Amino acid sequence: MLPTIGASLHLQRTTAQGPLHALGSMVTIGASQVEQTIAWVSSAGVITGGPMYGPSAAATDVAVVLPANAGPQVWVYVYNDSGSTIERGIACIPKAAVATRNVKIAATSSGNDAVVGVTQWDLATGTYGWILREGPGEITADAAGTTDGVPVKLSNATAGNCEFVSTPLSESSFGLATETVTSALATVHLRCKG
Repeated sequence: MLPTIGASLHLQRTTAQGPLHALGSMVTIGASQVEQTIAWVSSAGVITGGPMYGPSAAATDVAVVLPANAGPQVWVYVYNDSGSTIERGIACIPKAAVATRNVKIAATSSGNDAVVGVTQWDLATGTYGWILREGPGEITADAAGTTDGVPVKLSNATAGNCEFVSTPLSESSFGLATETVTSALATVHLRCKG
């Protein structure tokens, strides 16, 4: 089990013996009345640390935060053996029918119910790390974009991206957009089922 915020998530840290946690492990970060910094990410999307690694980040780093009064987040521990880096804001699905949570980038035809979570920073190939499964976070919206208050689904055009659900009563989704965005990171309240 991971420590709570203030002590940081041990994000993407491994030992010579392998991962620090069992694949598929989940941890919930509780809601708070104040914004909580979970990690710092470089402008290139690479995790540079978190509160446990030092009291401040480089001036160019961006904080990944759990907004105040936004509800809890659920994270799942995964392994990227897809053969390439999964960039920040990309939806992930199981690589195969593997219960240990080996993941890859979700294809446009993957099905929304297969999404395990969304990367909140780059996850290099051959590394272990935490991806966001439920709660407020960011995902890359394609050119069709997201609409505030409308469910999101996997993009029909770009693997790992999302777009708004045009027929909410007949299409499945894995989150609800909390802002209107096109071709950029969009804030979404995730509820992945995979």
